[in-house]
This record gives sequence, structure tokens and C-alpha cells, in this order.
Amino acid sequence: MDRNHTSINRTVNTNRRRFGWLVGLVAAMALTGCAGDSAIRHQFMQGQVLSVDANEIVVCIGKRDGAHDGQVLNVIRHSQTNRSPKAPPFSRAQVGQVRIVDVYDDHYAHVSIVTGEVKTGDMVELDN
Repeated sequence: MDRNHTSINRTVNTNRRRFGWLVGLVAAMALTGCAGDSAIRHQFMQGQVLSVDANEIVVCIGKRDGAHDGQVLNVIRHSQTNRSPKAPPFSRAQVGQVRIVDVYDDHYAHVSIVTGEVKTGDMVELDN
């Protein structure tokens, strides 16, 4: 009886390892495909407004995110709501747009206001 049990355990463990390798391989292929295709990466480009002053607005989006001069980003503001317990505690509203003037490095860019209002802490997303 112990031999049968041991044999079954070995078979189950072998199948689990094979399945784990298969899942890992599929995930790696999916991630590699996204990293190489800038159109897919741009679809999800998102960052935060770090500073707003009279001379400059800086956002946390850079070359590493696929940002380049001239791109238009939607400015999104999240606000706390007093809705029912089943509703989300925050709402999301587009409050303007900004255009990338200069990408500083992998992480930061200088933007100018196209429309609306921009505050520190707002989110920015690529306008598709």
C-alpha cells in the first residue's frame, strides 16, 4: 500500500512541476511581448503630478515609461465621496490635459497645461 501511495505522490509532484514551468513560461512570454511593443506599453502609461508652480509642472513619467515630447496626458483627480457603503469611497474625474514639453530622464518630465486645472497629487494618463 505504501508503494502505491509513494508512486501516486511522485506522479502528482511531477505534474505540478510541469504545470508550474508551463505557467511561468506563458507569463514570461506575455511580459516580454508587452515590453517590446511600445504601443501596448503606452496604453497604460500613468504617473503623478509632483509639483506645480508658476514656472514649471513636473510629472512622474519619463523615458522608461515611453514618454516623449508632444504627448498629451489627461489630468485625473480622485476625490473622496460620501456614497452608500456599497459604492466606492472615491470618484475619478478628468480635470484637464497637459502636454509633455521636455522629458528629463527615465522618471520625470516637464509639462504645460493644455486645458483645465492641475494640482500637485493629480494623476496623469496618456491620452489615447
